[in-house]
Amino acid sequence: MKPPGNSENKIHLVFKLNKFIYTLNEEIMLTVAIQNQSENTIEFMNFKDDACFAHFYLKSKISKSISSQLNQIESPQPHCNTLSWPGSAQKIKPNEVIEKKLALATFIHESLEVGLYNVRFSWNEKMLGNLFEKKYNLNYNGSFSNKPEMYIVKNKKIIELELNKLVKLDSGFELALTGHTHKRTRVGQKSPLVTSFRFKKNNQNTEGEARVNVFPPEQFSIEGHGFEPISHKYNESMKLIYLGVLPK
Repeated sequence: MKPPGNSENKIHLVFKLNKFIYTLNEEIMLTVAIQNQSENTIEFMNFKDDACFAHFYLKSKISKSISSQLNQIESPQPHCNTLSWPGSAQKIKPNEVIEKKLALATFIHESLEVGLYNVRFSWNEKMLGNLFEKKYNLNYNGSFSNKPEMYIVKNKKIIELELNKLVKLDSGFELALTGHTHKRTRVGQKSPLVTSFRFKKNNQNTEGEARVNVFPPEQFSIEGHGFEPISHKYNESMKLIYLGVLPK
């Protein structure tokens, strides 16, 4: 039951993997955004130690895809330095957003192998209730702002594409840049670099075409191959990091 005159407060938690393709032993970072979606200013217990933030606020579930089946990886509770408890109160104004950047290593204590992983996080509602229930009526929700899938690949290589010239990659996949254009967007929206490619799959004579909305420096994929944009000369060339064939 809500206390008289106290409206429900909404806190929204947004998770985002900073990239969706990583190489072996590369540090994997997660951005956690906490947004106050209510009309009231609320107090949020923050911690200097990110492991404490993860320990008290978050639950994680990380699984590896093997033969189309998800095998969960053990995710022990992050170790928290007790000196950080109970943290310090931080006020969040209505619609204000606080961001935390956490290393995935905070949640798993083993090295990840090459493969496709499913990464999911949620509020630890039991602990949040212990922290807030005496003072607020909170409605918690959370979501991923991008896909919760993540790839680990062996290595990466810088390539440069010139207009209409096929480049053969280590995997045998061939790729050529065929043009750039921009997409008209609404005021305040980011305009993607619309990039056209043609490609040839291994040992095939026929060519295919791909049109990708590129938002540098965000990664993208073509026919199961991963890429990360570095720079470009409009309708002339494009420098990319080639991340290889994405695991299935």
